[in-house]
Amino acid sequence: MTAEEDVSADIDPVDTMTLTEHLAELRVRIIRSALAISIGMVLIIAFYDQVLDFLKQPYVDLCARKAEDFCDPQLNNFTPTEGLATRVRVGLYGGIIAALPVIMWQVWRFIGMHELRQLTIGVALGSVLATAVILMLRLPNFPRKIGRAHV
Repeated sequence: MTAEEDVSADIDPVDTMTLTEHLAELRVRIIRSALAISIGMVLIIAFYDQVLDFLKQPYVDLCARKAEDFCDPQLNNFTPTEGLATRVRVGLYGGIIAALPVIMWQVWRFIGMHELRQLTIGVALGSVLATAVILMLRLPNFPRKIGRAHV
């Protein structure tokens, strides 16, 4: 028995797919991800005022702490389409963030279950690190709240 026959004996014929079948599966996964992003975008745009207030809050807090002439917490539009462009941009980025679990699931399902088992630890660690970064960016006094150096 040669090495090529030994390798081919380990591969289950049911698990093999042709290039066309792989491309068809990839197309389905991309369409599902795009639908999830679209649904997330619609939801974010529906709650645009609340989302924009959430995003503006750190800047408003900064302006409140500084002198009155330091900054103005009011956002300005400099072109006629900037308001709509901002709404669409916030909706798109928010939709991607909201749909990220679906997108990652589609990627992992396309990669396959064998690799999925190996990636579980990496995904858990990545999720913890991403949460820590979001907390540090969102909470300006986060290091002081956990007892680190006084800045």
